[in-house]
Amino acid sequence: MQEVFFGLLLLIGLVALQTGTRYWTVHRTRKAWTDAQAHLSRGDFDEAEPALARCVKLMPLWIQPRMVYGAVLSRQGKLTEAEEHLKMAAQLQPREADGHIELGIFYVTAADRIDDGVAAFREALACDDKARYRIDTEPRLREFRDSEAYSQLDA
Repeated sequence: MQEVFFGLLLLIGLVALQTGTRYWTVHRTRKAWTDAQAHLSRGDFDEAEPALARCVKLMPLWIQPRMVYGAVLSRQGKLTEAEEHLKMAAQLQPREADGHIELGIFYVTAADRIDDGVAAFREALACDDKARYRIDTEPRLREFRDSEAYSQLDA
């Protein structure tokens, strides 16, 4: 009987430990995300970068901070790391257009890889019909829409 009691006590302890660890991780992630948003609202990309890195480290499957982190790295000229995070965001949700659109924006605006950008946009259009509206209205794509490559999306 003593072994059963000890086993139950151990099980309850492990469940409590796991619950506490999850709560602590969510709390730290929320704080890092709030800090990142505050830094980004002030245009302080250097300070936002480590906060976003913490978000990605604590919750690697959360797409939003991964895309924002990729965009911040891109603005800082860290193109290899930016591409890695934006590709991962697109791969984590392959049937969602947002990741593909952000990857396409990166290729077209920062990496100067127009063909890869067009391929990413086509992938986004295959996922969601509403992606066309975002591509057509995204301010970062103004120059791209004026280029000949933009017409390749319909081909």
